[in-house]
Amino acid sequence: MDYGKLAYINLNDVNKRLQNLEKSNKSVFRAYTHTKTLNQSIQDYYSYELRFGAGEGELSLIGKLKFFHKNTSRADITIKINDLVCYFDTYVFLEGAQEYLIFTSAQTQSGNNILKIEIGGQEYQGELISLDLYLLGDNLKGFEPDSCLRLLNRQSKKLAAFLAGDKFACFVSDTDIFDFDASPYILGEGIGFWLCQGYDNPLKTAIAYIDAQKNLKFKTLESYPIHIDEDVLSAAVMPVDIGYVIAYIKNSKAYYKFVYWGIQVSSRFEIKMPAGLLETISAINDAPRPMLLIKTSDQKIYLKTSYPNIFFEEGISEINLTSIPI
Repeated sequence: MDYGKLAYINLNDVNKRLQNLEKSNKSVFRAYTHTKTLNQSIQDYYSYELRFGAGEGELSLIGKLKFFHKNTSRADITIKINDLVCYFDTYVFLEGAQEYLIFTSAQTQSGNNILKIEIGGQEYQGELISLDLYLLGDNLKGFEPDSCLRLLNRQSKKLAAFLAGDKFACFVSDTDIFDFDASPYILGEGIGFWLCQGYDNPLKTAIAYIDAQKNLKFKTLESYPIHIDEDVLSAAVMPVDIGYVIAYIKNSKAYYKFVYWGIQVSSRFEIKMPAGLLETISAINDAPRPMLLIKTSDQKIYLKTSYPNIFFEEGISEINLTSIPI
């Protein structure tokens, strides 16, 4: 046997395999387009976040923001990628509708990334009507947020609630049929919300909502808002024997608080989650015990539920939750 020839053949085979592996691992530049109609009123400050996946490398961004101003207004516009500023401008908007164009570049990290557009200024008032973003980068992949649509099945009247611009509203029906041609009831303003039944009366409605400054607030339809936390991305609320549990995502971590009897807020407790960028949180209000669905930006969904022998009591230090990936 010619061992030298065999070694040469084997070496060539190894080189070919390495070349194929190198080709398969090469980065691929991809484009991602994101369009959103907001009709978002801005008072002093507003931020918009877009989450996306990418490889480590250069990112090019072309954007068009459409505004409307009743009066001439001066605003600071900042763009951040993973909390690093890649664009800043101070611009004076004229009265009426006006488009603002952005062109910038930044560095992305391998995996999940966050693009944040911040608009504001002292005594700034305006309306962000829509935005169009075009991104070009290494192995780019966009994640679209969930639709903000809620259905509350109460004993006598059912609610179908939705987010339209910066207002959340609902239709009410005595049956399972809703008249969407009628004028909806406006429940409040914000960028996200969650509804549930009252803990002491199923006919009551409780709301957890996130305002334009990303403050999380809670209220029932007959009460004033209560501040829960700030810099919140997503939230859900569910009734329990002593009031409500509000679960939410803040700085890519999941937390919960009690609202005792609808008026007194507890300390904050963390919900343990596997590593990952948390995106949205939802409550299963009809479950026999508190259950949450938490979605990560890599499209995994985790079911979080309390153990049967853990009860919600005043002064409880923590809910021991299990994590089940779906």
